[in-house]
Amino acid sequence: MAILTTSILKKNALFRAGELMDGTSPYDSKALEYMNQIYRAIMSGGNEFDLELGAVWTWAKAKQPATIVLQPKVSGSVDVTNGSTAITFSAPIASSMRGQWFKVSGRTEVFRISSHAAASANAVIDTPYTEGTGTALPFEIYILEYDLPIAIERITAPMVVNRQQNFESPEDGLIYQVDAANINYNFPMKFLPEEVPQQYAQVSRDEFGSVRVRFNASAGSQTRVAFDYIPTYSPLYEAILENGTSAINTTTNTFSVARPHGLINGTKVVFDVINSSTLPSGLSLEKIYYVVGATSLTFQVSLTEGGSAVALGTAGVGEISISNIPIIPDSFSNVLEYGSSAYLMIDKNDERAESLAALTKSKMAAMIASNNREMAQASGGRLGQMIPRMDMYSGPRRYWRQSVTP
Repeated sequence: MAILTTSILKKNALFRAGELMDGTSPYDSKALEYMNQIYRAIMSGGNEFDLELGAVWTWAKAKQPATIVLQPKVSGSVDVTNGSTAITFSAPIASSMRGQWFKVSGRTEVFRISSHAAASANAVIDTPYTEGTGTALPFEIYILEYDLPIAIERITAPMVVNRQQNFESPEDGLIYQVDAANINYNFPMKFLPEEVPQQYAQVSRDEFGSVRVRFNASAGSQTRVAFDYIPTYSPLYEAILENGTSAINTTTNTFSVARPHGLINGTKVVFDVINSSTLPSGLSLEKIYYVVGATSLTFQVSLTEGGSAVALGTAGVGEISISNIPIIPDSFSNVLEYGSSAYLMIDKNDERAESLAALTKSKMAAMIASNNREMAQASGGRLGQMIPRMDMYSGPRRYWRQSVTP
């Protein structure tokens, strides 16, 4: 059986849409674009086919949780001037405090630090200082916001902390996600607690998966926090390379493409030949390689993840294709095929688009059912139940608790 790759899925989508599969179809690039649209939606837990994808895909989760270390407040003395945004600390602060919260001890106002370089004693706050001018005044900087250390598609469960939390039972040890409005409403800066946090909110995210979070409390000491997540995977990718040209450099063992490929190191790829073409020596058909040495427009391949680049010998003949292997398991791949073909039919104004959309929805429903069955069987039929919980500090809370089957 052939290895299921982006190239195969795209050809299947074109075939279902009644298009040529040899790269000459005017819809060739659109098929891959639509597959990526559906692929990203499935990873992020949403879709355009009106089905709930809130379940955690175990096949997409990172193998190990990511971690961050929460830091306690920074204190010292500072010079401030009424009406000025410039502040001067009595000693340089080793880490950048940009984006954190500054307060002169015993005073009311809390300011956001808008500019500060690591190992500098000078900083800029977000508005002119509104209280009295003073020198060598005691201050605190509360470190509440953190950039997560890895690009993510979504966090899949509450964060885990091993320290005791106030107002929580010893069995808890979880930091729950809420929206930013909840953080601002329930935890105003004038009442900011110094304790192990109980909640966090995402405050920003960019198109590359970089996420910044804010916690509801300032940790009293260094605190390790772990979280499970679905990483941001490389987009589905296919390229046609012509042997014997600059696209394949047998001296540097490098492949070059005209547009950014988006492949990250460790991505699994497969090579294929077109018509009577042959691969460069050193490569084999139906064999999985790993991307290494990736830059924006170039990459190499290795037989092992993170290994040395495969040596490319004599150049092959004609055109070859390279495509990555979707993280979605084979049994779920029909969602990409049917969904992409349905969108192509819409572009072609073909009346079969509706039936292909219905087939896509049924394939997606089967995917969800399969995932739910796996979870139920693994748990012996005792799935977790959502139980409302109240505490005096954080308001309504929902958390997982195992039900007991008689």
